[in-house]
Amino acid sequence: MIDLTVPEIRRKLQEADAAAFLKAHPQAFLLCRCAGPLVPSALRPFEGRVLFVQGAAGVEDLYMQLRDYFALLGRWEYDVRNALLEDKGYQDILDLSEPVLGNFVSVSDSSFRLIAYTKNTPVDDPVTCSLIRLGGHDPATIRTFEELNLVESWREDPRYLEVCEDSPICIYPTIAHAFRFRQSYFVHVVMLCNHRPLTRGLKDLFRCFVELLEHCVRRDWALRRRFSQPHDRLFADLALGSPLGESDLKAQAGALGLPSQGAFALCVVDVDRADSFGIEQIAWQLAKQFPSCWVSLVEGRIVILSADASAAAGPRAWPSRPAVRFVLQSFLSAMKVFVGVSCGFDALGQMPHAYRQALFALRGGASAAAEDAAAMRTFYFSDCLCSYLLDANERSAALDRYCLEQHPLGLIAAEDQAHHTDNAHVLLTYLACERRVTMAAGLLHLHRNSVVYRIERLEKAYGFDLADANVRFEFLLVGKAMETLLPS
Repeated sequence: MIDLTVPEIRRKLQEADAAAFLKAHPQAFLLCRCAGPLVPSALRPFEGRVLFVQGAAGVEDLYMQLRDYFALLGRWEYDVRNALLEDKGYQDILDLSEPVLGNFVSVSDSSFRLIAYTKNTPVDDPVTCSLIRLGGHDPATIRTFEELNLVESWREDPRYLEVCEDSPICIYPTIAHAFRFRQSYFVHVVMLCNHRPLTRGLKDLFRCFVELLEHCVRRDWALRRRFSQPHDRLFADLALGSPLGESDLKAQAGALGLPSQGAFALCVVDVDRADSFGIEQIAWQLAKQFPSCWVSLVEGRIVILSADASAAAGPRAWPSRPAVRFVLQSFLSAMKVFVGVSCGFDALGQMPHAYRQALFALRGGASAAAEDAAAMRTFYFSDCLCSYLLDANERSAALDRYCLEQHPLGLIAAEDQAHHTDNAHVLLTYLACERRVTMAAGLLHLHRNSVVYRIERLEKAYGFDLADANVRFEFLLVGKAMETLLPS
């Protein structure tokens, strides 16, 4: 280690000694404490082997800080590489990297659609806030890209990192990288220096992040090239929650022959990493085996949509086994895949919630199946709703509201509000009294026969059976969650 904060004569001697040492020891690295960002001229030929640290910390404190920081970097790289081995997607990699990067980072594709971003890093840049709100860049921003010839530079610029200290788009300096394949850019990664300043160290850290993310990008590129369907873009937009207006969704779905209303169920298929089949080959097998379903690839997983436009509208039950014709246990076992199945839904615009449901069922079920080779390979969100409501790590406000509103108790409550009835209150009181009809009738000020009649009518109309203890527990938990999360 050398200290360049000393007087100039002494500093020059130290610089010369350090340069001579690095030249004589090609494998060595140098720790250099300095007062400013400029690299001494004598050390510029060795810049890649010199770690510059600004500050006045003592040698011991500096050593401890560096030790902790390199331990953090080592753990981060280990976690990201494990995530890549598990075929995790862009958002998973960003979630792991966010505490290390410290700045806002976004990943978008060549159609300017937002793929992933650091969700817990505050940002106040107007263009970036619009990108998050809309799920993609707005037309005005895209026109600015074109006017500044930025798209062409992303396709052709040979620089590995694009560093812009005075960005014409954002209010903060940026570091970016465009992943290019066959003379076309595929994915664009941008870091806003909105919390940590733009330094040589930050550039090196971003370069490390890009090199790790490249494995994810190359996998995505290979999958899209090998298995491409006309509906891929629409499915990706829907599954990842990109905002689409109702008229745009109906038009895009209609052009593909896909109904926007009907009876739907969604499956997410995860391939066993030990399987000798490639994921794209299994996707082709599934598409061939079930031609009436819609098969696509989203975030390195197979997504299958079952759609029935002829299904009659009306009160919808909460089925424990949605009618998904493609979930055949023998076929799935032969292919060594695990499948998460959403609850049924009746509008294509609800697909983002269905995708999250299927993912939750898949993760929980696959973990259990890993301990039991004979376990089922198909897992239903309707079977693990209680686990979801009790899992603080996996929940989101939007999915909470959707699940509660689509649950039979939520549908009954909505019916009560529309017709000024109190069936949900009757049902929860009956359950709270452990199905003691006389006790419930006394609390409700109703005749016991009226309570029995109303409970039986609700069971028949909404397709549930309160004789099942698991169903009773679920309804009580959903009722408590509705009190907390849906106070209205």
